[in-house]
Amino acid sequence: MKHLTAALGLMLVAVTALPAHAAEVAMLDWRRALMETDDAQRSMSSLESRIGTQQQQAQALGQELQEMQQRLQQMSGSERQTLLPEFQQKGAQFEELRQQIVQAQQ
Repeated sequence: MKHLTAALGLMLVAVTALPAHAAEVAMLDWRRALMETDDAQRSMSSLESRIGTQQQQAQALGQELQEMQQRLQQMSGSERQTLLPEFQQKGAQFEELRQQIVQAQQ
């Protein structure tokens, strides 16, 4: 009988402790989720600051390439040949920036 009473007493303590334990686990889960959210926001801010400049450079370079392309279309063959190397160099720079941005975002 003593063992049965002791077992029932332990079960009663365990059952009454479950809600308190569940509340503690829920609080810990909530804190972890909050910390993960803060970490995610810090990561996004860090990413934006790292690639923000690169994105601006890529946008400016893209616009410059569009303008150069329009000029190239209006030029004669010999004029086009003088501007073509610069156009290709800027195109390569643009592609490199684009790849760096994509890589940083992954």
